[in-house]
Amino acid sequence: MILDDLQVEDRLNAEVREILKGYEKEIDQGNVDYQKMFQMIKKQLVKDRNLVI
Repeated sequence: MILDDLQVEDRLNAEVREILKGYEKEIDQGNVDYQKMFQMIKKQLVKDRNLVI
């Protein structure tokens, strides 16, 4: 079960990284903080999908 939870989180992290690719320009220019955006998107996806991580 723990392995399943880790796999869910790994897939979620990969999805967040894919989403952030769309903001590459803003991140490179320093207009967007990668870590803050990563956490915000991840938190929203967890909430939207009722996931427990």
